[in-house]
Amino acid sequence: MNKYLQSVNIGDFIPALRWLDLQHVELKMKETEVELRRCLENLIDLKRTEMSKWSWEEIDDGANERDIMSKLLSLEGEERLSKDQLQSVVFVST
Repeated sequence: MNKYLQSVNIGDFIPALRWLDLQHVELKMKETEVELRRCLENLIDLKRTEMSKWSWEEIDDGANERDIMSKLLSLEGEERLSKDQLQSVVFVST
C-alpha cells in the first residue's frame, strides 16, 4: 500500500526530532490512513448495496448471518456500531 508503512523513522530513534518529521513519515502516514479509510468505506458500501438487493426469503434463510460484515450491518439500536467501529472490525477481519 505505502512504502512508509515499512520505513524506519528517525523520530522513533531520536524522539526529540520526531516533531520535525524530517522524512515526512508522519505526513505520509496520515495520507495513507485517509486512503485506507476510503477503501474500507467502499467495502462497507458494496456490502450495503448487496444487502439492499436481498429478498425477504433470503433474509429469512439467514443471509445476514453468512458473514461478519452482513451481521454487523444488520445490527440495530444500541447494538449498532459506529462508522469507526465498523471500519475497525472490517480492517481486522480482512
